[in-house]
Amino acid sequence: MRSVKFLLAVLSGIILSISFPPFNLWYLAFIGFIPLFFSLEEKDNALNFFKGCIAGFVFYTIGLSWIFNVAGFAYLFLCLYFALWWGTFTCIVFSFPPAKRIYLGIPLWFFIEIIITHLLTGFPWLLIGFSQWNDSSINQFASLTGVYGISCLVLLSNFSITSLFRKKRAWEFLSFLIIVAAIMFFVPHWKMSLNARKNKIRIYAVQADAGFVGEPPRESFYKYWEMSKPLKGKADLIIWPESSFPSLIKEYPSLWNKLLKFSRTQPILFGSIDSKDNKFFNAAFFLNRDKYAVYHKLHLVPYGEYLPGKRFKWFRDIYKKENPYHFIPDLSPGKKDEMFSLDGYRFSPLICYENIFPGISRKKVLAGSQFLITLTNDSWFGKSFGPWQHFTQNVFRAIENRRYVLQVSTTGITGLVSPGGKIEKVFHKGTKRLFTAGVIKADVFPVNRISFYTRWGNIPLAFIFFILMVVIIYGEIDKIRKDTRLPV
Repeated sequence: MRSVKFLLAVLSGIILSISFPPFNLWYLAFIGFIPLFFSLEEKDNALNFFKGCIAGFVFYTIGLSWIFNVAGFAYLFLCLYFALWWGTFTCIVFSFPPAKRIYLGIPLWFFIEIIITHLLTGFPWLLIGFSQWNDSSINQFASLTGVYGISCLVLLSNFSITSLFRKKRAWEFLSFLIIVAAIMFFVPHWKMSLNARKNKIRIYAVQADAGFVGEPPRESFYKYWEMSKPLKGKADLIIWPESSFPSLIKEYPSLWNKLLKFSRTQPILFGSIDSKDNKFFNAAFFLNRDKYAVYHKLHLVPYGEYLPGKRFKWFRDIYKKENPYHFIPDLSPGKKDEMFSLDGYRFSPLICYENIFPGISRKKVLAGSQFLITLTNDSWFGKSFGPWQHFTQNVFRAIENRRYVLQVSTTGITGLVSPGGKIEKVFHKGTKRLFTAGVIKADVFPVNRISFYTRWGNIPLAFIFFILMVVIIYGEIDKIRKDTRLPV
């Protein structure tokens, strides 16, 4: 019987993992935790912690399997780290009485996802709410609560269904249905408010299947250059992705001057490397009318763009041995955010995985950005889950901030997401989206309106959930104190 319960924990990890891209069985997330919840024992905290860790480890091992392309089996340590949060969650929540678990569990999960987003540089890649990227009846709620609110809704479903079958309490499930019905009622009104379109900006996004690690910079440059020359004068902006010139562009004066001359009549945005004060930066260059502005990436990828602990030789040696590229990354983070202006319209770049952090996009929109551009080099993902999971992150950034988000990738996926979260256009040749070359024409409409989530962020939910957790925990402590009081 005990072995069956461990298998239930494994089953939860599997079900939840296939609710994410590229499987896209989003509806499974609403029942994915139920096998795990059924496997947990009353008051057996150590065993519940272990089962939670098992479910989380299976979930992340499948969902983050694309990291194997870079880190080998060392990526399992990352999966184990995240699994510990799942174990902590199940241990704490199921140490409380059944009637209080739903009220404690949802706020606790909310704060755990906030911690995962920020702690140790943060890595909010597989937040549970992200599973609903293609569920337009639910994901619109993110304009009020962000992706974290969608995670809470998924947890509410799992808790309420478990309570319905395990404790025969139907009202919790009924409350979930009422909340979902309310969201679905207001969704059409939110979408109607997004229909107005004016002041179109025509963008050509170039995916040249070039610019990744190991390719000569000049060869990459000429691939993008030859694909862009016929587009000159036809667009308001031409975009090349991150690493489209995978070296210091300014160290190639002839190519740099050619781009500046090109920009006199055709604005262009592209990714390269910049240097300043003996430091190197992953950069986005915006060239317009023979002038340029540059954005230095603010949030770097650990182990990919810089090496934590590189001062220790033994650590550097291990990294070189495990890293297929055998180099030590040494980029520096930017110190200042940068917004670009095109004919009076303001936009901000997001480089690589900056688009997975809700707070980064939100700050850029609060600063005045009217649309967002994600420049990325996803070539090292290979033909894995990674590019699909990365591109669909833009859906939530678009909904949360009610902005168009255009992603341009070296090898795919390149596409446009509307403020309503609809994927309007994706580059493909037949059914092939990865490791192929071509151009898409994307019409972007600048937006000025600020959404509720952009304005307030996570503060409203954090305040409500903090108060709720304090009340529940204090009530339980008071109950224990009264139960253990000695008679007079």
